[in-house]
Amino acid sequence: MHIGPTRLTSLIRALVTLSIVCVGVATVASPVPPEAMASSKRAEKPAKNTRQRLTKGNTTFALKIFHEVTRGTTHNVMVSPISLTVSLGMTYAGARGETASQMAGALSFLLPQSQLHPALGWLSHSLLSRGDKKNGSSDSDLTFNMTNALWAEQSQSYEADFLNTLSRNYEAGLQKQNFIGDSSGARVAINDWVAEQTQDRIKDLLGHKTMAMTLR
Repeated sequence: MHIGPTRLTSLIRALVTLSIVCVGVATVASPVPPEAMASSKRAEKPAKNTRQRLTKGNTTFALKIFHEVTRGTTHNVMVSPISLTVSLGMTYAGARGETASQMAGALSFLLPQSQLHPALGWLSHSLLSRGDKKNGSSDSDLTFNMTNALWAEQSQSYEADFLNTLSRNYEAGLQKQNFIGDSSGARVAINDWVAEQTQDRIKDLLGHKTMAMTLR
Protein backbone atom coordinates (compact mmCIF):
# COMPACT_ATOMS: atom_id res chain seq x y z
CA MET A 1 0.00 0.00 0.00
CA HIS A 2 1.42 3.38 -1.00
CA ILE A 3 0.81 6.42 1.20
CA GLY A 4 1.73 9.75 -0.36
CA PRO A 5 3.70 12.45 1.51
CA THR A 6 0.62 14.58 2.28
CA ARG A 7 -1.36 11.61 3.51
CA LEU A 8 1.61 10.40 5.53
CA THR A 9 2.00 13.75 7.25
CA SER A 10 -1.69 13.78 8.16
CA LEU A 11 -1.50 10.24 9.51
CA ILE A 12 1.55 10.99 11.65
CA ARG A 13 -0.07 14.10 13.11
CA ALA A 14 -3.27 12.18 13.82
CA LEU A 15 -1.36 9.35 15.45
CA VAL A 16 0.67 11.72 17.61
CA THR A 17 -2.57 13.35 18.80
CA LEU A 18 -4.03 9.91 19.47
CA SER A 19 -1.00 8.92 21.51
CA ILE A 20 -1.30 12.01 23.70
CA VAL A 21 -4.99 11.63 24.45
CA CYS A 22 -5.65 7.89 24.42
CA VAL A 23 -2.20 6.60 25.28
CA GLY A 24 -0.73 8.22 28.32
CA VAL A 25 2.87 8.49 29.37
CA ALA A 26 1.91 2.03 32.13
CA THR A 27 0.19 1.50 35.08
CA VAL A 28 -2.09 -1.49 35.16
CA ALA A 29 -5.70 -0.46 35.63
CA SER A 30 -7.33 -3.82 35.04
CA PRO A 31 -5.91 -6.92 36.73
CA VAL A 32 -3.15 -8.63 34.80
CA PRO A 33 -2.98 -12.41 35.22
CA PRO A 34 0.20 -13.42 37.13
CA GLU A 35 1.14 -15.85 34.38
CA ALA A 36 0.92 -13.02 31.82
CA MET A 37 3.12 -10.76 33.91
CA ALA A 38 5.68 -13.51 34.41
CA SER A 39 5.71 -14.30 30.71
CA SER A 40 6.31 -10.65 29.86
CA LYS A 41 9.16 -10.32 32.37
CA ARG A 42 10.82 -13.35 30.84
CA ALA A 43 10.46 -12.00 27.32
CA GLU A 44 12.85 -13.83 25.08
CA LYS A 45 15.25 -11.99 22.85
CA PRO A 46 13.77 -11.99 19.32
CA ALA A 47 15.59 -13.62 16.43
CA LYS A 48 18.26 -11.53 14.73
CA ASN A 49 16.15 -10.97 11.61
CA THR A 50 13.22 -9.81 13.77
CA ARG A 51 15.44 -7.37 15.65
CA GLN A 52 16.84 -6.01 12.40
CA ARG A 53 13.38 -5.39 10.96
CA LEU A 54 12.24 -3.79 14.21
CA THR A 55 15.29 -1.51 14.20
CA LYS A 56 14.82 -0.58 10.55
CA GLY A 57 11.18 0.33 11.09
CA ASN A 58 11.90 2.28 14.29
CA THR A 59 14.65 4.26 12.57
CA THR A 60 12.41 5.13 9.64
CA PHE A 61 9.63 6.26 11.97
CA ALA A 62 12.09 8.29 14.06
CA LEU A 63 13.18 10.21 10.95
CA LYS A 64 9.55 10.87 10.01
CA ILE A 65 8.84 12.25 13.49
CA PHE A 66 12.02 14.33 13.48
CA HIS A 67 10.99 15.83 10.14
CA GLU A 68 7.59 16.76 11.56
CA VAL A 69 8.74 18.27 14.87
CA THR A 70 11.48 20.32 13.19
CA ARG A 71 9.21 21.66 10.48
CA GLY A 72 9.35 25.44 10.47
CA THR A 73 11.94 25.81 13.24
CA THR A 74 15.63 26.69 13.22
CA HIS A 75 16.19 25.65 16.84
CA ASN A 76 18.13 22.58 17.88
CA VAL A 77 15.76 19.69 18.49
CA MET A 78 16.27 16.39 20.27
CA VAL A 79 13.51 13.81 20.16
CA SER A 80 13.22 10.13 21.00
CA PRO A 81 10.21 8.38 19.46
CA ILE A 82 10.42 5.18 21.53
CA SER A 83 7.42 6.00 23.74
CA LEU A 84 5.36 6.88 20.67
CA THR A 85 6.39 3.63 19.02
CA VAL A 86 5.50 1.52 22.05
CA SER A 87 2.28 3.30 23.00
CA LEU A 88 0.98 3.38 19.45
CA GLY A 89 2.09 -0.23 19.09
CA MET A 90 -0.29 -0.97 21.94
CA THR A 91 -3.06 0.87 20.12
CA TYR A 92 -2.17 -0.94 16.90
CA ALA A 93 -2.80 -4.25 18.68
CA GLY A 94 -6.52 -3.47 18.50
CA ALA A 95 -6.54 -2.36 14.86
CA ARG A 96 -7.64 -4.50 11.94
CA GLY A 97 -8.29 -4.11 8.22
CA GLU A 98 -7.69 -0.74 6.57
CA THR A 99 -7.03 0.97 9.91
CA ALA A 100 -4.27 -1.51 10.74
CA SER A 101 -2.79 -1.16 7.25
CA GLN A 102 -2.61 2.62 7.45
CA MET A 103 -1.22 2.60 10.99
CA ALA A 104 1.47 0.10 9.99
CA GLY A 105 2.44 2.31 7.06
CA ALA A 106 2.57 5.53 9.07
CA LEU A 107 4.45 3.90 11.97
CA SER A 108 6.78 1.94 9.67
CA PHE A 109 5.94 -1.38 11.29
CA LEU A 110 7.64 -4.06 9.18
CA LEU A 111 6.70 -7.05 11.33
CA PRO A 112 3.39 -8.92 11.53
CA GLN A 113 1.49 -8.32 14.76
CA SER A 114 2.38 -11.79 16.03
CA GLN A 115 6.06 -10.78 16.02
CA LEU A 116 5.81 -7.03 16.57
CA HIS A 117 4.26 -6.97 20.04
CA PRO A 118 6.63 -9.49 21.63
CA ALA A 119 9.54 -7.60 20.03
CA LEU A 120 8.35 -4.22 21.35
CA GLY A 121 7.78 -5.75 24.77
CA TRP A 122 11.32 -7.15 24.75
CA LEU A 123 12.72 -3.78 23.62
CA SER A 124 10.91 -1.94 26.42
CA HIS A 125 12.22 -4.31 29.08
CA SER A 126 15.71 -4.21 27.59
CA LEU A 127 15.80 -0.42 27.82
CA LEU A 128 14.30 -0.31 31.31
CA SER A 129 16.75 -2.88 32.63
CA ARG A 130 19.64 -0.57 31.80
CA GLY A 131 18.44 1.86 34.44
CA ASP A 132 17.44 -0.79 36.97
CA LYS A 133 20.09 -0.86 39.68
CA LYS A 134 18.42 -3.91 41.22
CA ASN A 135 19.42 -5.87 38.15
CA GLY A 136 23.04 -4.89 38.60
CA SER A 137 23.06 -2.38 35.75
CA SER A 138 26.53 -1.05 34.99
CA ASP A 139 24.95 2.37 34.39
CA SER A 140 24.82 3.11 38.12
CA ASP A 141 24.11 6.81 37.63
CA LEU A 142 21.35 6.25 35.12
CA THR A 143 17.67 6.57 35.91
CA PHE A 144 15.43 5.55 33.05
CA ASN A 145 11.66 5.26 33.26
CA MET A 146 9.19 4.65 30.49
CA THR A 147 5.52 4.15 31.17
CA ASN A 148 2.56 3.80 28.82
CA ALA A 149 -1.15 3.20 29.23
CA LEU A 150 -4.26 3.06 27.10
CA TRP A 151 -7.23 5.18 28.11
CA ALA A 152 -10.61 4.09 26.78
CA GLU A 153 -14.29 5.00 26.93
CA GLN A 154 -15.85 3.07 29.79
CA SER A 155 -19.14 2.36 28.02
CA GLN A 156 -17.44 0.36 25.26
CA SER A 157 -16.44 -3.31 25.32
CA TYR A 158 -13.04 -4.58 24.19
CA GLU A 159 -11.88 -7.87 22.69
CA ALA A 160 -10.19 -10.33 25.05
CA ASP A 161 -7.38 -10.95 22.52
CA PHE A 162 -6.56 -7.24 22.54
CA LEU A 163 -6.46 -7.05 26.35
CA ASN A 164 -4.36 -10.22 26.53
CA THR A 165 -1.85 -8.76 24.05
CA LEU A 166 -1.45 -5.68 26.26
CA SER A 167 -0.92 -7.66 29.45
CA ARG A 168 1.27 -10.36 27.92
CA ASN A 169 3.65 -8.09 26.01
CA TYR A 170 3.42 -4.67 27.62
CA GLU A 171 2.32 -5.42 31.19
CA ALA A 172 -0.39 -2.82 30.66
CA GLY A 173 -4.11 -2.80 31.29
CA LEU A 174 -6.87 -0.60 29.92
CA GLN A 175 -7.72 2.53 31.88
CA LYS A 176 -11.43 3.24 31.50
CA GLN A 177 -12.84 6.75 31.80
CA ASN A 178 -16.17 8.44 31.09
CA PHE A 179 -14.96 10.41 28.07
CA ILE A 180 -18.48 10.82 26.68
CA GLY A 181 -20.29 11.91 29.83
CA ASP A 182 -17.48 13.61 31.75
CA SER A 183 -14.61 14.54 29.46
CA SER A 184 -13.36 17.12 31.96
CA GLY A 185 -13.09 14.50 34.68
CA ALA A 186 -11.32 12.14 32.30
CA ARG A 187 -8.84 14.89 31.38
CA VAL A 188 -8.07 15.59 35.03
CA ALA A 189 -7.59 11.87 35.74
CA ILE A 190 -5.14 11.51 32.86
CA ASN A 191 -3.24 14.67 33.79
CA ASP A 192 -2.97 13.58 37.43
CA TRP A 193 -1.71 10.14 36.40
CA VAL A 194 0.88 11.61 34.03
CA ALA A 195 2.09 14.03 36.70
CA GLU A 196 2.49 11.16 39.18
CA GLN A 197 4.32 8.95 36.70
CA THR A 198 6.72 11.74 35.74
CA GLN A 199 7.26 12.97 39.31
CA ASP A 200 5.47 16.21 38.46
CA ARG A 201 7.79 16.99 35.56
CA ILE A 202 4.81 16.98 33.18
CA LYS A 203 1.71 18.71 34.48
CA ASP A 204 -1.53 19.42 32.63
CA LEU A 205 -0.53 17.40 29.58
CA LEU A 206 -4.03 17.70 28.16
CA GLY A 207 -5.63 21.10 27.92
CA HIS A 208 -9.35 21.75 27.41
CA LYS A 209 -8.86 22.45 23.71
CA THR A 210 -6.80 19.30 23.13
CA MET A 211 -9.45 17.09 24.68
CA ALA A 212 -12.27 18.84 22.86
CA MET A 213 -10.56 18.55 19.46
CA THR A 214 -9.78 14.86 19.93
CA LEU A 215 -13.26 13.86 21.09
CA ARG A 216 -15.05 15.44 18.13
